[in-house]
Amino acid sequence: MARIWFGLGYWLFVVLGSLDIAAQETPPAQETPPPVQETPPATPEVTGQTPSPELKVPDDVRLAMEDLNDALGSGSGRRIGQKFSMDAMFESLLERKLIPPLDEAEQAEIRTRLGAAMRSKYRSFAELAWTNVKWIRFERLDEQRVVLLGRHYDKDELSTSVRWWLKLEEDQWVVYDLEILDLNLRFSTMAGAGFAIGAKQPESLGAFQELTSMAEILNTGILDEEGLENIVDNADLVLGDEYPADIKRFVLLLRALALAQLDDAPGALADLATLEKMPGESPILYRVRGEILAEREQYAAAIESFKKLGEALGYDVSVHESLADTFLAWGKFDQAAVHARLGLQDMPESSGCLASLAAALPSSKVAELEPFFKDHDYDENVLATVIMWCTELDRMAGAKFAYQALKKHHPNSDLIEEWREDLDSNDD
Repeated sequence: MARIWFGLGYWLFVVLGSLDIAAQETPPAQETPPPVQETPPATPEVTGQTPSPELKVPDDVRLAMEDLNDALGSGSGRRIGQKFSMDAMFESLLERKLIPPLDEAEQAEIRTRLGAAMRSKYRSFAELAWTNVKWIRFERLDEQRVVLLGRHYDKDELSTSVRWWLKLEEDQWVVYDLEILDLNLRFSTMAGAGFAIGAKQPESLGAFQELTSMAEILNTGILDEEGLENIVDNADLVLGDEYPADIKRFVLLLRALALAQLDDAPGALADLATLEKMPGESPILYRVRGEILAEREQYAAAIESFKKLGEALGYDVSVHESLADTFLAWGKFDQAAVHARLGLQDMPESSGCLASLAAALPSSKVAELEPFFKDHDYDENVLATVIMWCTELDRMAGAKFAYQALKKHHPNSDLIEEWREDLDSNDD
């Protein structure tokens, strides 16, 4: 799940930065209403047997998103800033009552401060750049505003689900809001929540600040037991205080992840059940739940959770890989092979799904891997990935077939000696 945490430092800057602005004798904010909900398109029949078809996005919007990605990929704060509209975002904050009821001069001051903060941090958005995208939902809010949801993939095939809000300004589509569904974080909600939190100065504010400072480290797996316990304790304080629902969804997810790393699966699953009942979408809970259940060898329940993830965000390579690996652990190799193939159909360059397919195939069928190896130009790292995954699962037919390819196409590889003793026995 490494990809879901990208850019978190930027989001925390927004929250804490707006806290500083809001603390300057700002009147209490009105209660934050739920985010604007979009009506999803009619759900097509989902069987889990085929990758979800890509959505047709209007050409002008699609080209605008391609231009945005080019700007993000450049790493230039100036170019990135040109693709965002602070005016439209501020209008949205006012429309959704996420900015306190201030007079015109005070609103202008806040607008100026937020604009200055954004300009200094646009470069941080470079982490949002993608190498591939699958669009899942599209909706027109009105003649000038649209919402687009996509699965974005980086060079390592890891994906992040992002919802984008765009507005047509001077015949150009610009972004005015975004939400990382894998973190339960919507940009404007977090910015607006900063004003609400700063104005109220809740007793748990220190706990919230400490929690956000530790959140980015959580997914690295390097936090010791004391650090994980601190996350749980701080989360309890925040969840028991007055915070907007979206903040609590974010905090509850952190608590569940910390409990999972503390080997408290029942506690983590209970938090995910609570998160599922809260307003707003939290599709990441289905992935986390599936991983916990698979680790506990509750394979049937894990499969159902991963299928819910596919229904929420589309059956893509990452969902099929999770399903394939769960079926592998369950010993249901035919089903694992089906999902590994579907993942490769969705993303042919996926080394993860290729490794899963190699592990799933019986010795009589491992020759079917040859075209896939050829498509990867017999890349040494890809072959190594296949060998390592197959040996880890004790599926030696796939490991030996990949090892033979490694010897043939990389005869001087140092990896050959590493695996010679285990894999040369049946090597013709």
